[in-house]
Amino acid sequence: MTTNLVECINSVLKDARNLPVTALVKATFYRLNELFTRKRAEAETRINAGHVFSNIVTSKLHTNQLASGNIQVSCFDRQNEVFEMHEMPSGLEFAVDLRGLRCDCGEFQVDRIPCQHVFACCANQRLDWQLYVHDVYKMD
Repeated sequence: MTTNLVECINSVLKDARNLPVTALVKATFYRLNELFTRKRAEAETRINAGHVFSNIVTSKLHTNQLASGNIQVSCFDRQNEVFEMHEMPSGLEFAVDLRGLRCDCGEFQVDRIPCQHVFACCANQRLDWQLYVHDVYKMD
């Protein structure tokens, strides 16, 4: 039985597949070392350019921020930072708990980056949305 992971490893190590175990381990070590060195250099370039997040996270944040434009925010409990959202074209309703880092859509809890509803809350209350991005995504 093969899986996508097995096929991926086979394609990366196609030249080393028929090697003895010690040579295979050594080849794997050097390939991974090369990968990590290259990725670290890319990250340092982005950090030196003043970027806080990776390209993928920046793209996702931008998409969510654009999607927040058609959301109406109602303050449910300002003291506890709980808000009610109404998506205008669809009429869907969501509750956002900024203090508890929760949104009814579930995207905020899963990805640990602000969903479109959190962006709408932050814009409505003039809050810094970057406070709600988990540290794992920050490149500092």
